[in-house]
Amino acid sequence: MRANPARASPALPQPRPAAPADPRPAENRTCKIGNNTLIGAHTTIAANASVRASVVGQRCTIGPGAVLRDAYIFDDTHVGAGCAVEGSIVGTHVRLGDGCAVPRGCRIADGVTLGAGAKLRRVARGSKRRAAAAAVTSPAPEAA
Repeated sequence: MRANPARASPALPQPRPAAPADPRPAENRTCKIGNNTLIGAHTTIAANASVRASVVGQRCTIGPGAVLRDAYIFDDTHVGAGCAVEGSIVGTHVRLGDGCAVPRGCRIADGVTLGAGAKLRRVARGSKRRAAAAAVTSPAPEAA
């Protein structure tokens, strides 16, 4: 049996989906964004912050006066005021307190919180290739 088009109920108006929040990053007028920099959606960069040659994930907050250079900052991370992150990788949901120093080569795991003023040491990189090269070039110990 076919449905009678005259008897069909009128189409109910469908609710419109809510307009998505503006996905563009919020940058302060005094922050500095350098070349080769990617900034994720919904990220906020505060006054006098500097981001150069870095990747910053979505929903991050970069505090006033923070400096990011050659860094990878993953999603939902907070970098406090005056922090310096250089050549390092910072995981998701990380909180770096005000004035933290993260030098080249550091890797910070997901969910880590560093207190205000924390200063990490520079990480010496090691690899099997370097260890093998060092063993070949160093003289063998003499037997006595």
